[in-house]
Amino acid sequence: MYCVGSVAGFYAMSRAGMLRTALAAETSLRELASAKGLLYGCANSPDRLTADPVFARLVAEQCSLLVPENSLNWKYVEPRYGEFDFHLGDSLATFAKDRNMKFGGGTLVWHEGLPQWFSSLPPPSAKAAMVNHVTQVVGHYRGHAFSWAVVNEALAFRGQGAMLKDTPLLRLAGPDYIEAAFRAAALADPSALLVLNDNHLEYDLPEDDYRRDALLKLLQQLVGKKVPIGALGIQSHLRTGDVPFSSSKLKGFLDSVSDLGLKIVVSELDVAEKGSEATVADRDNAVAKEIDRYLEVILQEKSVVAVVTWGLTAKYTWLASYAPRSDGQHVRPLPYDSELHPTAAWQALATAFARAPAR
Repeated sequence: MYCVGSVAGFYAMSRAGMLRTALAAETSLRELASAKGLLYGCANSPDRLTADPVFARLVAEQCSLLVPENSLNWKYVEPRYGEFDFHLGDSLATFAKDRNMKFGGGTLVWHEGLPQWFSSLPPPSAKAAMVNHVTQVVGHYRGHAFSWAVVNEALAFRGQGAMLKDTPLLRLAGPDYIEAAFRAAALADPSALLVLNDNHLEYDLPEDDYRRDALLKLLQQLVGKKVPIGALGIQSHLRTGDVPFSSSKLKGFLDSVSDLGLKIVVSELDVAEKGSEATVADRDNAVAKEIDRYLEVILQEKSVVAVVTWGLTAKYTWLASYAPRSDGQHVRPLPYDSELHPTAAWQALATAFARAPAR
């Protein structure tokens, strides 16, 4: 029987990389998560899965949920008004179905994923176009998508003087665009879990304090209006470097979200390296410890139904360009390194799933 030891004890063991490889060969993150009623998944792109069969096998072995990174963004699915192209999303959906994985639909409404033509529409047409886009995309995958990130990063930052971010969506589709998007998605597929996704909610920082409070107010408003939102997605882009963290604040926020009757999804987990660690072992331990302290709090909340890492391996990660290391070493933010060997982050995830209460 496979047994997951403590993270701290695992770090202290010699030949840790060899041990992790042996443990990963005996079981998988998907099995460990499933044993507790959780889904473990990753975000990916169809071109990688097609071009790299070894990597594709690893995704199928380790993950029970597959979501697109950007393949279902509006600008790719509907590059011209009323003309839809589903081939990228279909590729991911087929990959998932053929390997007994769930398929999670990508971001439907996001200001950074808008096609160029959207900003030229007058307000009434813009809202109608948004509703039509959501209806057509969700309807295309009706009955096949476990979930949808319906609206992404709608919340304004501290000091901007408003609850919602000033974007073409807000200006053209109107202040009720979130409600309209969720209602359209629910009509198109009543069985899918509909998620509101946002960021900067994890740490004990003034910005995160503000955003947790503001987001809770937004969720309360939406639930009060019976908007068919099913879950909150917490992006969970973590970072090393002793960032202030309060387990009690995070737990209180999670409890408040759960009290609204909502599920919670860890939607984009990875770890940027912002600490002073220089050796691979020290860097990996710092990344793993950040995952460990975060998931120790997150997974005690039984409303959490899924953990999704933003990628699976350092071979394919947006952080290589978005948050590169100053010393030029390749980043190591995920459960597998560039050679597809399990890192200490794999063990941190495995341990977090093993100690999580059953759903």
